[in-house]
Amino acid sequence: FLFSACVSTTNKNSIGLKLSHENTINADALYSDLEIIPLSEFDGQLSNKPHCLAISEDYFFILNGKGELLCFKNNGSYISSISLDNQITAFSLYKEKYLDVLYERDIIEYSLPDFSVNFIYHIPDTSMTCIDIMRRDDSVIVLSGFIGNLDAFGEYYFEDNSFYSMSNSLYSPETNRRTVAENSHFFRSSDNTYYLFSDTGEIWEYSAFLHPLEKWDFGRAVLSQESFFSAQLSHGKVYMSFMYKEEEYLLIYDENKGEHSIIRTLEGGTKFPLGTIYKGYNYYVCPSVEANRFVDNLSLSRYKEGIIEES
Repeated sequence: FLFSACVSTTNKNSIGLKLSHENTINADALYSDLEIIPLSEFDGQLSNKPHCLAISEDYFFILNGKGELLCFKNNGSYISSISLDNQITAFSLYKEKYLDVLYERDIIEYSLPDFSVNFIYHIPDTSMTCIDIMRRDDSVIVLSGFIGNLDAFGEYYFEDNSFYSMSNSLYSPETNRRTVAENSHFFRSSDNTYYLFSDTGEIWEYSAFLHPLEKWDFGRAVLSQESFFSAQLSHGKVYMSFMYKEEEYLLIYDENKGEHSIIRTLEGGTKFPLGTIYKGYNYYVCPSVEANRFVDNLSLSRYKEGIIEES
């Protein structure tokens, strides 16, 4: 198939990182405030997908462990859910008014706030297994997954109702990836779309050109397969969480200054994981006991500003 997105093969220099306890700071130094938002009508089961939370001005959207997409008001009160015959694979929120849902081999788009169905599109390419979805702009929905043992991407075009796919061996000739990284996923920052490879931590920008944005060199530190599980970009900084020697870390890299910090995200028994950054807050779903608060159901934790403007 022909594929519209051009690929930049320009080599991106890796950013050298020193991973040791000596150059880490405590996670509790990052945040200036904590708010717990109890979620009603939620049994606490979360999807094991990396991207299971989306935030808008008025709503929270959470993909639970049953493959149901739950909608809450921003005060935590339950509104409704999208539950199909089988589990929803992934979803994304676009411009705070469209929900694009990947369900088996179908793309289903819902309008907010009434959850009316805009369209249903059946993906014709049976060679590609799709695992994530993101609307790139007003005209294109992009998908990721794999074809055989290669990472793959696909694009659905609204204008002519067409779909194209391509394996990643053509995307990245210098690496010619052979192992599918199943936790790799899309994420958005402002109006831009990015992709995190969970096995290497590489971040690629997905626009008219698909090209590497950041690569990392951890020196002698050996990270296991699928070590990288979340990334966000905000205010010129890259935030990426990863596992090393069974501990969770958060990398903060300042693109303008070329400086970085590595933070241990478990401090004093309380986790400070990277979730979804929205308007100066880092949101994530967590057991309330992690914040030393007693709430019957799981809660949505919101850490204020410090994760973006750390001191």
